[in-house]
Amino acid sequence: MAFGFRLRYFAPPGICLENAARELTFSLPGGPQPLVLRHTLKEANDLPTEPEVFIIEADGFVDEETARTFGARLKTTLSVCFARHGLGFNLGEDRATSSLASSIRAELRATYGVDMRPTVHGLDVFEITLPIKHFRVRARGSVIRVLREFPESIMAEFKEWTLDQKQTLALSLYNASHNQFSQARFMSLITVVEVLATRQASSEAIIAFLCECLDNLNKAELTEPEQVVLRNGLGNLKTESISGSCKKLVQWAGGDAHLFSRCYNARSELLHNGTSSTDPDLPLRPHLLDEVVRKVLIWSVEGGLSKTAIDVGHSAS
Repeated sequence: MAFGFRLRYFAPPGICLENAARELTFSLPGGPQPLVLRHTLKEANDLPTEPEVFIIEADGFVDEETARTFGARLKTTLSVCFARHGLGFNLGEDRATSSLASSIRAELRATYGVDMRPTVHGLDVFEITLPIKHFRVRARGSVIRVLREFPESIMAEFKEWTLDQKQTLALSLYNASHNQFSQARFMSLITVVEVLATRQASSEAIIAFLCECLDNLNKAELTEPEQVVLRNGLGNLKTESISGSCKKLVQWAGGDAHLFSRCYNARSELLHNGTSSTDPDLPLRPHLLDEVVRKVLIWSVEGGLSKTAIDVGHSAS
């Protein structure tokens, strides 16, 4: 019994191998056989803006764990290499983009002696006892979004928009996020709300307490670097947290505050731990967050924040 892997990733349009080669072989330490790198041909109806697809394949590993460890090491190496050279390749998250039902795959194995593997964006590890084929479906029609009444929409929206720099940046980040994939888009969507949020001053009682703490800090027998760290931390507490500001903004805009709170916590776990333990699947479903962020963004550019500030001012007086 032997195992192999297939690493399928995307490159920006126009990227190609040296001398326009479509295939080359290379060896890496620990690999049982030379690896094969292939640059797949685009189909006749592919748009020029569609990414290039590269595939690296290897086999001859004694067990699944060895193949997966080697493939993961290669994937990480590629991530570092591409980042170093500013290439921006998308190595995926090891999830199937096209697949057959397990019952159909079992029937194909029994009848034709072929393992019809799913097409995975990222790393796919498998046993190679049977010949391997990869199932792939491209349903362009299913992703078409018709711009209905587009001229009318432009005419209705056409006016002198008074946007500040934060709103302009938030619009840019939101629109650009549609060209990103899952976790990257999830992170960008949270950033959109952070850009729009404004941290308000803490209550007078909190600020008075913090001032007492700062006075005591000045008397403490601490080194200057230690005092600077604590002084900055106490100063930061004079305004509300960015997470609290974001959640308040979502509530004002009429968005799903509970969902946003879950997403924000998942984003924090991603930043600090590389994964979310409380909501591991949530960062992989940015479309859920999109509706909340879009509502906040449109509410903001339409002047919702200034109207809320007036209402809050009236209620305070």
